[in-house]
Amino acid sequence: MLPTRVYYVRISDNRQDFLRQINGLKELARRNGDDIPDETWEAVRQQKPLPPNSAVLWDWGSRDQPEKRPNFQRILARVESQDRTDPHRLEQICIYELDRFGVEGVDEWFHYRYLFNRHGASIYSAFKGDLTSAHDIKTIITTLFDAMTSREEQKKIAGRVADQFGGMAKEGRYLGGLPKWGYDLGCLDGDREVWRLHYLDINERVQIFPDGRREAYNGKNNHPKRSERQHYKLMPSIDENRREAIRFLFALVKREWPI
Repeated sequence: MLPTRVYYVRISDNRQDFLRQINGLKELARRNGDDIPDETWEAVRQQKPLPPNSAVLWDWGSRDQPEKRPNFQRILARVESQDRTDPHRLEQICIYELDRFGVEGVDEWFHYRYLFNRHGASIYSAFKGDLTSAHDIKTIITTLFDAMTSREEQKKIAGRVADQFGGMAKEGRYLGGLPKWGYDLGCLDGDREVWRLHYLDINERVQIFPDGRREAYNGKNNHPKRSERQHYKLMPSIDENRREAIRFLFALVKREWPI
């Protein structure tokens, strides 16, 4: 059975890990009462294939080449072939914002508006709500301007990256540079720790494996690298003295300069 509501993610640039979209749509699914397993969202994050009947679908591709986005084409084909009175039809496709749906300009956007409305479906933005409302003049005007400026998406990248980094920081993701005092740099494959890097000073570090093996990495920019399927994450330092120092400093600030 195909879902009547689908959450769609589009990535168009290697510099984006689309964490922002995933978090926004995950929250929208929660509000909609759609019970989508965390494993599905993680599969999207890691850009793993999902079955056609998945409630979450993703594509890699630019807005002006929709034919190269297979899941987008699958969604369109389903909408075009359905009867608007069919209770099992695709009723809604959820996106983060209009430019993630991917349109080249105004004409294409209003074509999709007409297509979805004609076949009893809607396009819903986690950011702005129903984008295909036939009677809401404010939404029509807003999406008109959004479509006109969709090709200027590069102007939004700075905001996206900052938002993305904020989400990564909340998850303990590594944002580059030396790990903060009290932390080691962990390399994970999913939730499994592959190794961690413990800094002794700026140019002296040691790689530590779960089985206790250690390997020294000394010198500028000399450190182990993760594979494509692995990711970095900050982990509490193996040095208890460092962890205790951080706890002491926070306790001191809280006591002397309460907020």
